[in-house]
Amino acid sequence: LSWTRVPLMDDYTDDAYNPYTAVLGLGKYHYYLARGFNNKIYIGSHHERGSTGGELGWYDPSDGSSGSERTTFLSYDVRDLKSAASGTKLVFVSNNQKVFVWDVATFTEVTNFTVLGGATLNKVAEYSSGNFIGISGSMLCGFNINGVQSYSNNLSGSPWGSLAIQRQRLPIGPDNAAWVTIGTNLVRIIPSTGSYSNVIGLPATGLNITFNNGDA
Repeated sequence: LSWTRVPLMDDYTDDAYNPYTAVLGLGKYHYYLARGFNNKIYIGSHHERGSTGGELGWYDPSDGSSGSERTTFLSYDVRDLKSAASGTKLVFVSNNQKVFVWDVATFTEVTNFTVLGGATLNKVAEYSSGNFIGISGSMLCGFNINGVQSYSNNLSGSPWGSLAIQRQRLPIGPDNAAWVTIGTNLVRIIPSTGSYSNVIGLPATGLNITFNNGDA
């Protein structure tokens, strides 16, 4: 994995600006990365033009070896990829309703399922071992890696404004809450229950949140 440093990062879908793995030869864009317990890097890869769907790849930084699974994801492009359960599992969120759970040790599928009555999730985040919050449009839910949904709730609007799907992020803060923007509001979500509150007004819409030393 390598980066090309540039003064501006206005278009990080360009291979020159994005982390890229030219030697892997998987997919077109590698939007999502996750680390397994084995220290391998897992890549949620997007196909387009000459091929469609998604791909789940891996790269071992210790020796440069790599591989991928393509067949399972021929009809399922990637919307998010997260490690789970202390890096022993991967959660691959597709653009076609299904959520896939993948075993890191064997690199095989454990299960797949849908939540919110078959809605396609935008983004997910693990808030405790094996437990996730997911957002689809203005709906949110809690679920675990066994596919059991614990709750659903309606947000006051759809997070992220007009941000493209690959630019949307659902961070868990140092307070173990999920943080998003809805319209011009910064919103704090309790992942275990789905309750949420507006924290502060913002000067613009379509913003992502990141944390630095505990501050947003």
